[in-house]
Amino acid sequence: MKHSKYAMFELLVLIFGAGTVFVLILSSPWQTPVEITAQLLLIPILVGVLHYGRKGGLVTFPLASAVYLAIRVPDIIKIGLVGPIFQLLIVRVLVYGVVGIGGGMICSRIKYLFARLERQDLIDDVTSLYNPNYLAQLIERYEQEFKRYQNPFSVAILKIDSKAFNKLKEAQLRTQLREMGSTIRNNTRAVDEVGRVSNTEFGLIFPYTNASRATVAGKRIQKLVANYLKKQRYFVENDVKIRLEIFGYLDDKRRLRRLRRRLATKAF
Repeated sequence: MKHSKYAMFELLVLIFGAGTVFVLILSSPWQTPVEITAQLLLIPILVGVLHYGRKGGLVTFPLASAVYLAIRVPDIIKIGLVGPIFQLLIVRVLVYGVVGIGGGMICSRIKYLFARLERQDLIDDVTSLYNPNYLAQLIERYEQEFKRYQNPFSVAILKIDSKAFNKLKEAQLRTQLREMGSTIRNNTRAVDEVGRVSNTEFGLIFPYTNASRATVAGKRIQKLVANYLKKQRYFVENDVKIRLEIFGYLDDKRRLRRLRRRLATKAF
């Protein structure tokens, strides 16, 4: 469930971006069909980064690059990889990469910025992710959306054993939690919701995702957090545990209701 401001931002950027591409095409009528297609490939990249954030950019950027290379193959076979064609290949791939990867990272953060600007009490002041009370509100909203449109959703709770940070001072702990929050947020879709449940516990909401797919995504995030802790030398194998719990609506309706009530009364 997107915030109204981010949804409006997404629509405006998409209209402006697609409009710019069409203006560039119409203003240069001498362009070849290949180069017109190359510019049109920016639109699916833009859709991917706006809707799915960094993950969307990482998927659409190489796909667009592969499509452009494929439509250039006949020219390469005919005249070889001469200077102008090679330069166009490099420029197109660079542009796709900047829009896909750079744009994806920016969009992943903008949603939380809009939430902070709209209502300060939605955001955890340590990680800049959503706070538990707002996660509870989001779960309730997705439940209502399921009743209306039958759109599935799942929730993942990732709990890190607090003993991983026993030796850290308060300021160091806040820094590590903030960086872990960024690691989680940067490796989810822009449409996903990420929040902090308690001191070392994070919650993720996966819209349009059943429990099995959420489990795959949750385990990937679990592994990323474990790798982060190992690099920081706070993680001790077989000692510090990172527990993952998955709730899929509608099958886990009762458990999700209990989770929602717990989140709604959470304070830290």
